[in-house]
Amino acid sequence: MSAPASSSRRAFLRTASAAGALSLASTGCRNDNPGRDTLAKILVVGGGAAGLAVAAKLRRDLPRATIMLAEPSARHACQPLLPLVALGLVPAGRIWRDTAGLVPAGVQWIPDAVSRVDVPRNEAVLAKGPRIRYDFLVLAPGVQRNWDALPGIS
Repeated sequence: MSAPASSSRRAFLRTASAAGALSLASTGCRNDNPGRDTLAKILVVGGGAAGLAVAAKLRRDLPRATIMLAEPSARHACQPLLPLVALGLVPAGRIWRDTAGLVPAGVQWIPDAVSRVDVPRNEAVLAKGPRIRYDFLVLAPGVQRNWDALPGIS
């Protein structure tokens, strides 16, 4: 597969840079993206709210692109429900969803963590060892809570 033309890359970058904001605050405007025919391989790292939103937006705007989502967790916490759990209005078990059911159609879910990114080679190294080549990379890994790193909190 040959690399996309530079004008397609520019169109992709315009779309990708606004994907998160547009997916969260869509105005209903039509997007006549000239880069829709790109065959780019796009890797989204992180399957939280941001990673899923970006993957869905890219899938809609770039239907011919190969979009991959690397997320090791089989379960996804629906964070907007957390305040309702804290108030006792929603049981804690309701915040969990299966990641497989949240990955947008047409997006390939890679159930593994990215342990390292080799930017000069356009490769991401997965925790289990394989490498994933990409044309474009979106990093949305979220937050890692490491309470044991705080003295006295455990």
